[in-house]
Amino acid sequence: MNSWSCRELQRQVEYKARWEGVKVIYAPARNTSKRCSMCGYKTLESTQRRRCCPNCGAILDRDENAARNLAAGGLRFRINGPPGEAMVEEREPENSTLILKVDGGKLSHQCDDTYQNP
Repeated sequence: MNSWSCRELQRQVEYKARWEGVKVIYAPARNTSKRCSMCGYKTLESTQRRRCCPNCGAILDRDENAARNLAAGGLRFRINGPPGEAMVEEREPENSTLILKVDGGKLSHQCDDTYQNP
């Protein structure tokens, strides 16, 4: 999949979604890493890969944070509701576990685990 273009990936997702009868929701990716996905605090853009939220202390990779924000934004829309109608936000219980699966077969860099909380 690493050799695929982004457009080809989008085409495949659209095709499979139509096949399964699933609606695809497009969300703008702009500024999705500026808001903490844990508490919603808005921060300034940083060039660091891993950032610490000054409000809640969560340490997240900026891409993971952006993905969480995009997923949360997409979940606002009902599957069978009228276009543009958003659902009421429902927070997950604090003790729930989120499992993320990453295909890291061809990593281009290694994580530096020496990050210190400022």
